[in-house]
Amino acid sequence: MTNPQPILPVPAFDPVAAMARCADAIFVQDERTDAIGGFPHDSVALLADAGLLIAPFPVHMGGSALGSREDSIAVLRDVLTMLGNASQAVGRLYEGHVNAIILATRHGGEAILAELAAEARAGRLSGVWNAEPQAGLRLSRCDNGWQIDGQKIYCSGAGTIRRPVVTAAREAGAPPLMLVPDMTTPGVTVDLSAWRAAGMHGSMTGSVAFRAVVVPDDAVLGSEGTYYQAPAFAAGAWRVLAVQLGALQRVIKLHAAFLRRSGREREPVLRSRFADAAADAELARLLVVAAAAHAEDRSAAPADAENYVNMARTAFERLALGIIAATRRNVGLSSFVAPNPIDRVLRDLETYLRQPFLDVSRDSYALHLLAKEAC
Repeated sequence: MTNPQPILPVPAFDPVAAMARCADAIFVQDERTDAIGGFPHDSVALLADAGLLIAPFPVHMGGSALGSREDSIAVLRDVLTMLGNASQAVGRLYEGHVNAIILATRHGGEAILAELAAEARAGRLSGVWNAEPQAGLRLSRCDNGWQIDGQKIYCSGAGTIRRPVVTAAREAGAPPLMLVPDMTTPGVTVDLSAWRAAGMHGSMTGSVAFRAVVVPDDAVLGSEGTYYQAPAFAAGAWRVLAVQLGALQRVIKLHAAFLRRSGREREPVLRSRFADAAADAELARLLVVAAAAHAEDRSAAPADAENYVNMARTAFERLALGIIAATRRNVGLSSFVAPNPIDRVLRDLETYLRQPFLDVSRDSYALHLLAKEAC
């Protein structure tokens, strides 16, 4: 009689290790999708195979609650930074995917999470589409749901995401968030022609028009006003900073490689510029670490958490723009010429840095700090 084999424990899922296995291939593939209307299908497939699309879901759905549990915040931060280092387009898409699942976890029911989990298991991303023209979406009550009409703009993944979360309306009685029915449903029109930005080509960003599309009541997330409550709405911007941080770290690496390869590392002026850029990248890293910790600190006052991230956003932008300027000056004309990866990474970063309401964030932080200092 043979001795039974011991049952070995299933190793815990490690999102950082999973991301590390994908990162180099995603960086290589990023060049192939650097075209208007491009989409990183191969990179998303790598994330799916690595378990990273399902990772943000609750444990009982096969995930690891990445981004929802307080003890997973540092892990998510590292994953987003590694991904931004490999591809900002993929990083933007994955951050939107994580955001959609976090919102569904906080404000949606089990059925909504189950639908999004089915999408993730099929290798498809979700996302959150918030930006809209001035008219925005118009909502009207109908039998067992809401009819939506209008348009969303700057929708990343518009040509491939099937179940996006969209922000709806702030009017009294209107739901703040909805899970849109299958994007192939009649009444949904996707237009990718308007996205002619200098960077972020591979994010398949476009406009989406809704005409008499019905969203059932069981696809509504949250109640009136929940989406915009502090600190989750504004403070969640730390995740975007984490992706952008990865891009800054890639810029520093490419900058250093250029100086060594060209022999210009012997020039003191260029070394000085590079030293300042590298120091600013480290300051940006420390900002992101602190912003994530403040944003997700359950014991912090909501206004304190929100405004720390507001401060981090404005300071990060200033640091990033300085790093970009130093790199362009040191590298010269070739930093504007494809297929030099410095050109692609800088174009993507310059585009990605154009986040909404940055001046409002700066002013909010100033008012918050002045009020505290006056006490």
